[in-house]
Amino acid sequence: MKNQFFDMDRFLLILKRDLNESAKPMIIAILTICGTLLIFNLLQILTSEIGVNGFHSGTFIVSTTIMMLVGVSLSFAELRHTSSKVHYLTIPASTFEKLFSKWVIYAIAVPLVFYLCFFSVGALSTWFIKLSARNIMPMIWPSLSEYLSMGSIWMVQSIFLAGAIYFPKNSFIKTLGILIVLSLLYAFLSFGMLYLLLHENQTQHLSGFNLNLNDIPWPGSTKLIVQLLVFCFFMLLSYFKLKEEEV
Repeated sequence: MKNQFFDMDRFLLILKRDLNESAKPMIIAILTICGTLLIFNLLQILTSEIGVNGFHSGTFIVSTTIMMLVGVSLSFAELRHTSSKVHYLTIPASTFEKLFSKWVIYAIAVPLVFYLCFFSVGALSTWFIKLSARNIMPMIWPSLSEYLSMGSIWMVQSIFLAGAIYFPKNSFIKTLGILIVLSLLYAFLSFGMLYLLLHENQTQHLSGFNLNLNDIPWPGSTKLIVQLLVFCFFMLLSYFKLKEEEV
């Protein structure tokens, strides 16, 4: 008797199905980003000065983040319409398998494919420009800390994944709007607490205060633990909501 929670054969079938559904839009997005940066790089041939290389760690991190968040927001597009929703929810796969399949695609497969395309096209364009006797800045590969920042992206992505299930239509905009409101509320409450705790004349020095999660001196691995807890919370939230839809 097969495991009702997770079975590898069932998972591979739903993964193959989801890959076929998401492959075309993701390939178009990857080619659009890499193509735009490639055109930017090739235009450096027309200049005599040292050109700026569009393929560097900054554009990679930003592009990857946008692709992961927008992609996962569209991951449960089947839930938008009644007919496609019924068809998807009746697919012979467990709730965990359906959720895990979407996460594997948008959190692992898409960033990996984009990484290979990004640096392959970047290296080729940089080599071609140098071959044409033009100067261009070298590619700047992401540092180890920038690779580790993927943990933060996965945490935020789990929030957008939950949003994709709770808000099938305009998921990205609605989820982003909620996050902005909560961030503003958090900043307002934090500043209010500081104002109450500190003396009034000391608050004048808080004008440059930045309530940035990345700037907080987290002791040891506390930051990683917080990110993991947030990730698990929203993944569980997504699981139970999807399970509720199936009932």
